[in-house]
Amino acid sequence: MPESENEINAMTDGGNEELRDELQSLRTLISAALVLLIVSCVCLDLYLSMRVRDEKAGANQIAIAARNFGAGAGEFWNKLMEYSKTHPDFNPIIDKWKANVTINTNGSPAKVK
Repeated sequence: MPESENEINAMTDGGNEELRDELQSLRTLISAALVLLIVSCVCLDLYLSMRVRDEKAGANQIAIAARNFGAGAGEFWNKLMEYSKTHPDFNPIIDKWKANVTINTNGSPAKVK
């Protein structure tokens, strides 16, 4: 029996060493996966922050264009009103669209809704 006990001890020692190797490889694998996850999160964060910056710039350009359009639309509406004064047949068209236009009283041009 002593020989079989030695064999069992030898097997378990070898098995323990094998388990330690597998455990170490799992730790390495998990560490590598965590590093890759962190790197990909940082890359995604940088990408999204650049996209937000670009979208803010685009939104500013759209706001400027909308302001310019509002001023131009107001001038156009004022010219249409002047035209309708000299051409009464144009009045039904003005009456139809008058509800969609608001005129500011602070002296700025009319704005289209």
